Amino acid sequence: MKRSRQLLILFVFVSLISILSIGGCNNNSSDGQPIPEEIRAIFDKDLYDGSIWALRVVDLETGELIYNLRSDDNLFLGSVRKVFTIGEALEALGPDFMFRTPIHRQGSVNGEGVLEGDLILVAKGDLTMGGRRNPNETMAISNFDHNEANSLGNAVLTAPDPLWGYDSLAEQIAESGITEITGEIIVDDRLFEPFEFRGEFDVRPIFVNDDLVDVIINPTNPGESASVDHRPMSEAFGVDSNLITVAPGEEEEVELVPEFPSCIG
Repeated sequence: MKRSRQLLILFVFVSLISILSIGGCNNNSSDGQPIPEEIRAIFDKDLYDGSIWALRVVDLETGELIYNLRSDDNLFLGSVRKVFTIGEALEALGPDFMFRTPIHRQGSVNGEGVLEGDLILVAKGDLTMGGRRNPNETMAISNFDHNEANSLGNAVLTAPDPLWGYDSLAEQIAESGITEITGEIIVDDRLFEPFEFRGEFDVRPIFVNDDLVDVIINPTNPGESASVDHRPMSEAFGVDSNLITVAPGEEEEVELVPEFPSCIG
């Protein structure tokens, strides 16, 4: 069972490290066991022709070096860094962990279902808030995530409603007998101190749609207004467009103002 777990960790690591393609490949394992045929078969795929692979697998209980391949080389890690943080979280929380976002009320509810007070949502670090929930309760992930839309240019939106979790909470509140409130809806986001990432991502203990507004642009006929839509829909903001569809071969220009809205709501 222990060795099975080691191979699983290895496979996840090398499949992610494949994005580090910068030339040549070698299947030798220095000072460790030979790289298994199953792993070398992945290395040798035409898809990764010209790639460089690096990995290091150590038995955490004994310290034994299992596999070692170019582990001392300087490589650009990129998103492989996520393996360590997500791996630690998975180890600490377990595969069956579920985020639960409680809502409390301050005040009393009268006979007509009116809460004379406030509702307080306590953020617990749920990164998706149900916005990627498939009907079978798996998480929807596309090959080109909308977080990378501005850099990749060909992001694919997932099918689930990004507001599903919030709609579900609203339904549960209504089922509890509250149909109206006289106060405010307050979000308690004191779980951890917010911080900025890459100057464009504000990391907080609660998000709506991964802290993004998706703007979907499709062409119509040349000279006509382009089809522009956005999600999630909210009374807090809107998207106005004056884009015109150009003919094939003509230069296109799309400008978003402001490029990174600092606050919505």
